[in-house]
Amino acid sequence: MTNKARKYIKIIAAMLCCAAVISSAILCAHAASPTYNVSADYKGGRYYENFREVDLVGDGARDTLAIALSQLGYHEGNDDAGRDGLSIDGDRDYVEYNVLYGKLDNNQGNGISYGYYWCASFVNWCLRQAEVSKEASAAAEVSCRRWLAACKDVGIYNEKEGYIPKSADIVFFKEADSAVTSTHMGLVLYCEGDTVYTIEGNTSNGSEFSTNGNYVALKSYSLSSSYIVGYATPKYTSAEGIGELDYSGKTFGVGKYIATADISIYSDNSYTAEIGKIDAFSIFEVERVENNALYINGGCVKAENIKQMTAKNNIRSISYLNSSGKKLYSNQYAERGAEVVITSEIPERSSASFVGWLINGTDEMIAPGDTVVLEDSLELCAIYDDTKPPEDVTETNTAESEEVTTESVSTTVHTTENTTENSTESITEISTEQIEAASESNQASVSAPQGLLGGCTSTVGAVYGVATIIAIAAGIFLRKRKNMV
Repeated sequence: MTNKARKYIKIIAAMLCCAAVISSAILCAHAASPTYNVSADYKGGRYYENFREVDLVGDGARDTLAIALSQLGYHEGNDDAGRDGLSIDGDRDYVEYNVLYGKLDNNQGNGISYGYYWCASFVNWCLRQAEVSKEASAAAEVSCRRWLAACKDVGIYNEKEGYIPKSADIVFFKEADSAVTSTHMGLVLYCEGDTVYTIEGNTSNGSEFSTNGNYVALKSYSLSSSYIVGYATPKYTSAEGIGELDYSGKTFGVGKYIATADISIYSDNSYTAEIGKIDAFSIFEVERVENNALYINGGCVKAENIKQMTAKNNIRSISYLNSSGKKLYSNQYAERGAEVVITSEIPERSSASFVGWLINGTDEMIAPGDTVVLEDSLELCAIYDDTKPPEDVTETNTAESEEVTTESVSTTVHTTENTTENSTESITEISTEQIEAASESNQASVSAPQGLLGGCTSTVGAVYGVATIIAIAAGIFLRKRKNMV
């Protein structure tokens, strides 16, 4: 067998392995993709599935709130296993949102861990997964008071007096007896009359103000509430053609919704024949709306106990992913039918040569710089040939590196707020190496033979389809080689 034959067989084997690896997740092709290495605990639960149901449209405010709403009902855990958000009695602050920032010791009895106060982490996580930069939001913090100070420094902060908050504003709170500037924060969902409605992490699921609850929950306050300190408006990107969306729930449209309680599915809008249920905090898609009856595939639901997350729109996206489903570059967005040029950047690996981009769910490859007509959103998976080292590569591109470096990790990690007047802030000295060694987020989540490559998640059917096509191609190739000998 020639070296060339061996090379192609290796590539085929690697692609088959890729198909096997990615068949473990059933994810839609235009879903939000994580900007970090997601923990296995979170990835195996409902809230990761909810996150992946979000269709990003390139509008920072809209995308941030869609991602936040996808996490409604998330509950903190007592240990790492509780990061899936499904705990019913966890109270030790272990959450997935802290994984993005990194481990630290906040003097809460959990040691150096992901168990620390997380209201700021939740806001930070939502912003980053919506591709809102640290610069646009002034900080990427786990400290409310430091984040507030950063917002003031860059001029995006507004005192509450006389200010009408906007959707996706950051809202800062403070307990009355606290000596620090802010002890809690969240995101504004909408404002109506003299009431502001919010979505917050590390809060209670009741109506009372809470700075250390267990949930991601919806809350509301009077604009004059003594707990509210002020608001910050990140420098969000905007997008046209993203559809109308009413967070107040007075009007409803086609798009994706999340149930805030168990809801019934009926055969028609007489609501007499119940044919099924949608569990609380599950996401479903509304295909049409008539007289406040929301029609889904196979029935209809009442316009009660629901929140609309996304609206039907004409926006399509291209995302670039590595083997763990992590983004390599920012998404590209365009209106449906537009011609879009694929990025000319090449995600390099020191031990392999980049082959091209595989369109997720197909066997079609695209080269850097190609032009595509964007009828549907695309996920592009980086594919490599490990039998051919890259030319003139002296350093691995950080975009394809599996090693996570968070914006906010430094050699000194500060604790989050102390809310008592006489206590002093605790500072824990931790080396960057210690944090990286301890952090699960710094581990590559996929390992495959022949140094495999990049890949990305796909639907099971599409994966098996690709695997079948590749297997047939391999058989034809080998038969041809046999006949030539």
